[in-house]
Amino acid sequence: MFEETKVAGIRGTTSLADNRLPGLWEEFMCRHKDLFMAAGAGYGICETQQTTYTEDGDVLFATMVGSPVHDFESLPTFLSLEQKVLQAGKYAVFTHRGTLANLFKTYQYIFGTWLQTTKVVLDDREDFEVYEREVLSFDAPDNEVKIYIPVK
Repeated sequence: MFEETKVAGIRGTTSLADNRLPGLWEEFMCRHKDLFMAAGAGYGICETQQTTYTEDGDVLFATMVGSPVHDFESLPTFLSLEQKVLQAGKYAVFTHRGTLANLFKTYQYIFGTWLQTTKVVLDDREDFEVYEREVLSFDAPDNEVKIYIPVK
């Protein structure tokens, strides 16, 4: 069972065709690496309530990258960090290892194979990724990402 978690970070939008997530992470790490190092983890959150399907079949969605914090009140205001609370609940957790260029294949497995063959029902909460160590290279073979999919 995942406990409620407060995340401070930056928001942006991205699409499947034009993945802007690496740029968001680069911006976050340049400005707030100390927050990541203090927390020991980074979160990439897909804000599903703000998803748009385009005419050409692409998906445009809001996202937030950041790190967990104990509370929002103690954050310095000059940092201008966005705030998000991830709801407590049950999640199916998957681990992706290797180059992040293949991360979409893990998602294809989750939604194309696993979800179709399980009796689990998705819950209406946001899915997110957890990076427990800094990604030094997009193509590093030792990258590891935990993917949390909300289920009932």
